[in-house]
Amino acid sequence: MTFTESTLFRDCALSGKKAGNKEVTAETYQAVWKALQAWVESQFLIKKGCHITGMCSLTWRRSGSSKEGLLRPAFVPVEAFIKSNNIQWRGLCPAPNELVSCEDINFAKIAIRFSQDLNKDMVFTCSRHMFSKIGSAIATGTDVKIDFKVGTLFGKDRKIDFAFSSEFSRARCTPSQDMGDASATIAPQTSPSMPPGRGAVPAEATTKVDTMAVTARLTGAPAPLSFREVKERKASARQQKACLPGKHSPAQVFAPAR
Repeated sequence: MTFTESTLFRDCALSGKKAGNKEVTAETYQAVWKALQAWVESQFLIKKGCHITGMCSLTWRRSGSSKEGLLRPAFVPVEAFIKSNNIQWRGLCPAPNELVSCEDINFAKIAIRFSQDLNKDMVFTCSRHMFSKIGSAIATGTDVKIDFKVGTLFGKDRKIDFAFSSEFSRARCTPSQDMGDASATIAPQTSPSMPPGRGAVPAEATTKVDTMAVTARLTGAPAPLSFREVKERKASARQQKACLPGKHSPAQVFAPAR
């Protein structure tokens, strides 16, 4: 039988742990785990990592040249977690300068920003208990499969591994963004020299192109053409067509465009 999140919540609730003066139920453990998942995902979406004290770091590793700005997800278990549970991990630990900045787990922040009914004590007590239970389950050789939202933690025969979801298999980020939120570059750009009216580019259209450009940088796809580039290419194509021999007179070829 595989040890999953539902098994984790049930086993933790049976242990009779208390947060304050209240016994913690399986539903509370589930709510804490969902808040934890939301925090991890929010960090990955802004191309930053998270450090789960006493267990692991889920973060991004820089690879390739700085010009390419290629990031790949990285799972780095804490040495104390490996040794205390006597488990094995065959992965390679990246050099510290290859990893983007990580945010340490903040129980108060998780309770306030990513839940409605939880408080700091609940998140602290439940999180630490669940991390301990996961380690104990892997240590016994049980098959473990725990969803962290950005990927899945696997345990088998006292060995651990982590598989990131395809959505976070890699990303691109330019040095000027300092690994920050790419959405900051999506704000619509307007030209003060171009008053509204004929020939002006609608703000919505500009925003759409900027958004596509950001997406292209992150996924490695070719960047879309700007409106000016499209207009210039169309004009060049018309001019080349007009200059084809045998179709137009010299007067028509050099006639100004209307």
